[in-house]
Amino acid sequence: MKQNSNFNWQKIYLDYSPKLLGICRRYVDDIYTAEDIVQDSFITAIQKNDQLNDEKALFAWLKKIVVNNALQHVRKHSKDTFVTTEPLEIPDTYSEMDHHLLEEKNVFVYDFTSEELLSSIDSLPPHHKSVFNLYFIENHSHAEISGLLGITVNTSKSHLLRAKKSIQNYLMKNFVNQNTPKKKMAQLLVVFGLGGLLWAQTFKSKFCRFYHSAIKKIADSFRS
Repeated sequence: MKQNSNFNWQKIYLDYSPKLLGICRRYVDDIYTAEDIVQDSFITAIQKNDQLNDEKALFAWLKKIVVNNALQHVRKHSKDTFVTTEPLEIPDTYSEMDHHLLEEKNVFVYDFTSEELLSSIDSLPPHHKSVFNLYFIENHSHAEISGLLGITVNTSKSHLLRAKKSIQNYLMKNFVNQNTPKKKMAQLLVVFGLGGLLWAQTFKSKFCRFYHSAIKKIADSFRS
């Protein structure tokens, strides 16, 4: 395996693979599949290392490769769900009045853990999950998502709207009770009509340092 002499790939792997695995895990439920994707992504990076001239951009470059490979995996195994017509409504466990109250108060006045938020992402179908991750956590526009997933901009917006509704219902149903801690700043943003900002802020802050420990067999691949 040819390696750029300017890069210590074993050290790079040990430093970055846990966080990259955490990123991949948001798109792929199965941790072993996610590990394989991360390993394949490092092999791709090593083979194409001549494309990277700025070492400061290394993590962003690796992250892009991992996300693209994760999306390819999701599309390959969930192809029909990205192109089929969405139903007019998705199942909702709350009445219209309950849903109105949830929208008004905003679910993110509550302080959820990263594990609870990951669980809510896992509850989504693959096409909704991919759009949600790309939009709120990776900060892609709907036009960019359209190109990445091969869907229209309107389809991307539809997937995102349904993902938000599903996540909100999931969190309220499974994790909110009278003892759930609240965030004062979040409540203030809702009062001033800025509750929509909480979606991106909440998920980005919870997952910016999120990682999974990679298994040893992957690291062994980069010792030669």
